[in-house]
Amino acid sequence: MFHLVKLFSVPVRFYQQAVICRLCSSSETKEGKRWSDIRKKQKSHYPDGWKPKKKLTRYQMDYLRTLKQNYPEGWSVSKLAGQFGISPSAVVRILKSKWEPSPEVQKKQDSRALELREQRRQEATGRTSVKELAQNTEEMHTEADAGTTSYSTGIDRSMEGYV
Repeated sequence: MFHLVKLFSVPVRFYQQAVICRLCSSSETKEGKRWSDIRKKQKSHYPDGWKPKKKLTRYQMDYLRTLKQNYPEGWSVSKLAGQFGISPSAVVRILKSKWEPSPEVQKKQDSRALELREQRRQEATGRTSVKELAQNTEEMHTEADAGTTSYSTGIDRSMEGYV
């Protein structure tokens, strides 16, 4: 009887402890360590969980797979790792992975990624989003039609009688 023991959401060095065990209880590794002890060690190293420094988008992962599939001799694992700024072991995991999200999940992930990208751009540049600019422009046109703002001088005409 074979047990494949696999840890999820942990770095590569902990995967090295995961082995295929023959006729052993699923709670122990080949070295005799208990998985609960390994889990505690992981928690001490990463109290907030494993958060990699760089994450690739789904499109970047697909592009990575395409490069490796179409140009295997030109794009080695180490070259792909350098190009995408991730570790070689992460490249190997991406190449081995066959999981694809459902269309609904993909749409949700894409919209969330766009929101986060827009938010980071606003924080970095201090600019408003395109939607906010469009709303501000629309408000300015509405005010101009009402005659309260002059585009040429920028003076509020509704206050002229009080000056």
